[in-house]
Amino acid sequence: MSYILKPSPNQYLHNHVLDDETGAIRVIENEHALSHLGLLYSAHQSSVALANDGFLYFEIKPPENVEVHLKAASVWVLDEHWIYKLVEAPTFTTGSTALSILNRNRGSALSARTSIKTNPTAISGGTTLDQILLGGGSGVGATSSAGLLSLSNEWELKDNATTILSLQNKTGAASKAWIEILFYELPER
Repeated sequence: MSYILKPSPNQYLHNHVLDDETGAIRVIENEHALSHLGLLYSAHQSSVALANDGFLYFEIKPPENVEVHLKAASVWVLDEHWIYKLVEAPTFTTGSTALSILNRNRGSALSARTSIKTNPTAISGGTTLDQILLGGGSGVGATSSAGLLSLSNEWELKDNATTILSLQNKTGAASKAWIEILFYELPER
């Protein structure tokens, strides 16, 4: 299969341009086409007991001359009051633990060129690109939870500049959290 980027940046045409039954032009969304091409990746992490004021971090560093688009796909937390934040080019000490990155096309031999680590420290400064307070609601058995599904919130990251994505627990106690990101890499600029 091959896909052609059309003038609309969010749609690709399938190489069998016309539908056999209707004669309509076949169009699929950007992420779907990128998955077919082996250019869509995901990474996730979780904590079963993240301390109050504790963080889950993604230290994301795109390579030079590769267009990397970040989509914070989903965040699920137990309890209320969490802060999701995306900061570009802060001062920090790099993390030592590389996070596993999965190609969403399991038949593709392509690997992400973007580096993602999980435990940067001494983070300060930078440009805040996004900040969201995750409130919650009542759940089963007097529990509460919150979530964020953000497939339309996309950032094209700067080449060779680190971006830190953080999820901070502000619940007042240790709590559970899970976060997954989607990103895609386009060929060299």
